[in-house]
Amino acid sequence: MRKSKLQRIKDKFYWEEEAKKMKPLLNSYGLYRMGLTSAEIEDYIKARGNTLNIKKLMKKFDDICGCNTMAMTPTGECLMYRSDVERFADVLFYGTPTFFD
Repeated sequence: MRKSKLQRIKDKFYWEEEAKKMKPLLNSYGLYRMGLTSAEIEDYIKARGNTLNIKKLMKKFDDICGCNTMAMTPTGECLMYRSDVERFADVLFYGTPTFFD
């Protein structure tokens, strides 16, 4: 049977159960060691939100992130640190309070 696009995205991640909810793990995901590209963050939000329609979720995620410290690739692409992606997504999906740099 052929997998849906959303299922193929979800299959990129290892998953853990947290508070009786499944959550994709970020520690072994992504092309770069230092963090995630914007496309990888979008895949994470799609997997975690269980939807391909993430326009509103990404707008909220970007509002939560605000101005943030990031790493850079040799080509100049910005990378958001995995811990930041996870804690901002926790605010988005769970309403978990967070600290800001």
